[in-house]
Amino acid sequence: VAVIITFSRAGFLSLATILGVFAWTMSRRPERGWAYAALTLGVAALPLLPGNYLTRLSTITNIEADATGSAQERYAQQVAAVHYVLAHPIVGAGLGMNILAINETGLSPAWMNIHNVYLQYATDLGLPGLILFLLIFLGSIKSAHLVQRRSATSPQSRELFYLATGIKTSLLSFAISAFFSPVAYQFQFYYIAGLAVAVKAVAEAAPRPPEPAGQT
Repeated sequence: VAVIITFSRAGFLSLATILGVFAWTMSRRPERGWAYAALTLGVAALPLLPGNYLTRLSTITNIEADATGSAQERYAQQVAAVHYVLAHPIVGAGLGMNILAINETGLSPAWMNIHNVYLQYATDLGLPGLILFLLIFLGSIKSAHLVQRRSATSPQSRELFYLATGIKTSLLSFAISAFFSPVAYQFQFYYIAGLAVAVKAVAEAAPRPPEPAGQT
């Protein structure tokens, strides 16, 4: 409801990612009936959307249609950020200095943080900083996916499976919303990444189920 009320484009894409990953994961589980029910309810609720909501979403791909000008401003920001990164690929502007950096290019008049986590890191810390962030991010997804896969067929690890699934889904949702949000140094990603590390540690510390008779 909050995503619709705020007309947030990034929120819509994040929600769509969550629902899509959830449906895909549950479609291969005995509980897949819940996933189908949730999708059915979502489709049934489409006629209840505000009349101009779809118009707002259309500005994701057609930025010139945004009457508020925010899409155009953010696009100009990202163009300026790319120019800056190409000019300073190794050493960035410094932690939190992306506002000054993109204004230095003369391509973006808006005094605000870049609404793109990846470009925030690249502008502030250079490509080495962006690569380091991506390694942490991919490592977090790998940890959650490993636990999810190992616990998928074990009834004793059902709760661990759902926890790992939720963490992985949250990380994938962040990967999408990060293209539209200036939250590089906020707690959102690092909180979930910490949970990914923790769930892997819990899974590794848990006792292994006994091997079937006749196997070593």
